[in-house]
Amino acid sequence: DERAQRDIDGEVFEIVESGTAILSNAFKRINVNGQSSQDKQNADNNEKLIEYEDRVLDIPRIRKQWIKSARIHGTAYLKVTWNVAKEKPEKPYKGIDVSLVDPKALFFNPDHTADQPPARAV
Repeated sequence: DERAQRDIDGEVFEIVESGTAILSNAFKRINVNGQSSQDKQNADNNEKLIEYEDRVLDIPRIRKQWIKSARIHGTAYLKVTWNVAKEKPEKPYKGIDVSLVDPKALFFNPDHTADQPPARAV
């Protein structure tokens, strides 16, 4: 029955959306800890860098889409590239391009080994 299918689709949508919200809100802050007390300054600098990237690249939005894709497909992949044409002298990070890749569009060669160059990149 068409109505029953719409109800099921609505329930699935609600489960995916509510679970995605819970998981994406779990990432409030990334803490960086050094291996020794000598690493404190580097760890602090890396934390600041991560916070900056979150802000300027809108990482929370990307993370939410990534989580949602993983919940729907069972796995999720991000494609990160650098587009020099979008880069600006005062804002070089504008060149970063992040997009989700449809997991069905990927092909993994089961015979490939790490000592071989990849035959095809996504």
